Amino acid sequence: TFAGEVALKWLEAAQTGLPMCAAGALAGGVRLTAAQRRAVVRSVLPWAARHALRGPDLMSVYYEREMGRPIDELRAELRVELLPRTIK
Repeated sequence: TFAGEVALKWLEAAQTGLPMCAAGALAGGVRLTAAQRRAVVRSVLPWAARHALRGPDLMSVYYEREMGRPIDELRAELRVELLPRTIK
């Protein structure tokens, strides 16, 4: 979903600190509904910040090597918390 893509941009911005990621997240947020923007502020931003502080850099994972593994196993190893379902 578009809202999911905005969430991903916030995660990239939190992990990399790059202004272009934050700009993409902000610009994408303009197209969200008011309810989706509230969900981003309440759920997505704290989620992205937690991952940036405690998790590995997800952009440096060689995902092609991990394709045969169960997704739950990979999530546990990378300490990935699923995005809260408050955003649709």
